[in-house]
Amino acid sequence: MAQGQGGAEHKRIPLVVMPENRDFTTSKDARLVNCYMESGSQKGELHIYKRPGVTRELELSEGVYSTLQPPGGAATALGAYNWLGDIYSVYSSGGVGTLYKNASSVGTVSATGGQYSFSQSLASSGSFIGTTTGPQIVLQCTNALYSYDGTTLITAATSGAVVTDGSLVIGAWYQVATVGTSTFPGNNTVGTIFKATTNSYGGNGTVALSNCPTTMVPGLAYLDQTTYVLDPSAGIWGSYYNCPQFIVGGQGGSLGSNFLTAQIEPDPGVAIAKQLVYVIVFKQWSTEVFYDAGNASGSPLGAVQGAKVNYGCIAASSIQDIDGTLLWLGSNRNSNTQVLMLENVSAQVVSTNAIDKLIDNFDADDTIYSLSFKEGGHKFYLITDVQANLTLVYDITEKIWCQWTDVNGNYLPFVSTTYDNEGDRVWQHATDGYFYAVSSANWNDQGSIITSDIYTPNYDGGVNSRKVMGIMYFTADRVVGSTLQVRHSDDDYVTWSRFRNVNLGSKRPYLDKCGTFYRRAFHLRHACNTPFRISAIEPVMDVGT
Repeated sequence: MAQGQGGAEHKRIPLVVMPENRDFTTSKDARLVNCYMESGSQKGELHIYKRPGVTRELELSEGVYSTLQPPGGAATALGAYNWLGDIYSVYSSGGVGTLYKNASSVGTVSATGGQYSFSQSLASSGSFIGTTTGPQIVLQCTNALYSYDGTTLITAATSGAVVTDGSLVIGAWYQVATVGTSTFPGNNTVGTIFKATTNSYGGNGTVALSNCPTTMVPGLAYLDQTTYVLDPSAGIWGSYYNCPQFIVGGQGGSLGSNFLTAQIEPDPGVAIAKQLVYVIVFKQWSTEVFYDAGNASGSPLGAVQGAKVNYGCIAASSIQDIDGTLLWLGSNRNSNTQVLMLENVSAQVVSTNAIDKLIDNFDADDTIYSLSFKEGGHKFYLITDVQANLTLVYDITEKIWCQWTDVNGNYLPFVSTTYDNEGDRVWQHATDGYFYAVSSANWNDQGSIITSDIYTPNYDGGVNSRKVMGIMYFTADRVVGSTLQVRHSDDDYVTWSRFRNVNLGSKRPYLDKCGTFYRRAFHLRHACNTPFRISAIEPVMDVGT
């Protein structure tokens, strides 16, 4: 074949790419799988790394490593949270829900209210709280709310009915409704909140139970000593100061006064969260923002005018907070499903057209998991749809999307993230009961090799002529025992050549005799128990006339 003048050309083929799927599948076009990108120190320098791996060995104390699993073994995970240096988790097994502190049972909780949300409350005492309360962890699902002070697990009552002294439940919280002859802890003044330490205080007064809603949507928002929950009608229910068990109180007001409805739009409530100093109410088609207005009566919250977001949330379990930034899976009446990011009370769409195609079939009835974590200077948001068998990852730092899988090529089966006593990030597995430490220092998943795949776009060198590729050089970290597998497709990702091996332990890794083509896509695979970082592939080509 006649060749062009000027000798062989050296051109770099791009490796760092956003997903370019042309349809609703991941079977074609450019993408990164089990990788992430990082900008180098030089302008335009980009590197691709293998994703972090996981191990069951957690550093539960300085230099002491162990596994963490409920005594009953495998169970359905419902959430986890680190409070005062201990990992608290909820698991369901045999229809029974249990709250664990590390691997020890704290008590029984609901197993039917879905994934749990967690928060915490400070210690407090005051004229309207008859008993001093210590710091508490707060956990909530759609049909129950609990708090735990390190000693007693308390269930928030779901009735505002008045009961007589003598019928009190030890450990429950009450409000003095009518004055009697008994001396409740602190005082016997109407409106006083107290925690019962006995069934009766020997008087004839009456007390009112907390009025926690019987049905809630997921989420807890703690702001200025008040814990807020949301009901499906977008009603925001607040607690007394640092008394999260006693819902619907208001600053010393009557039972039921701390209530407000998010009603700019009439759509139902989906979730509640906190960003910076704001309470965020996610609804089906819209999102509303509230701040502590310091109202003397009723709810202390007031709407932030002009901060309404014209996107709602299709799955409460998709909401994640990382460094004060919220990300979630959202939609409205005029758009398909997209990923939104709320930063400084300003929302923007961060999913691309290609990602929108992949998540368009994500449904509110699907099982959705999400995680957020920081690793090596990166901030990652993971969104998983179990039915679609797909985990997508957004690198907030680099603004790049990719796909991560388990070692079998399926979705990542993790439902919640927290940290251990040493501050290292750990993930809660959906079904096996274990927690896993996640780190870039792990090159495998619990001993199984992670397969990293890079699919490049179709490459034609900018000319519609036949190219002869004599050799390809690979710019990657030199690691003894590390092998890169390379193959190509000349027919638009339909068929592929056999894999050829490149020794990344050599001084200058390369492949020769790479054939001829008009347009070619490359598939690079790393499946070794070694670190992996690659920057570019540089082919040496002759272009035909």
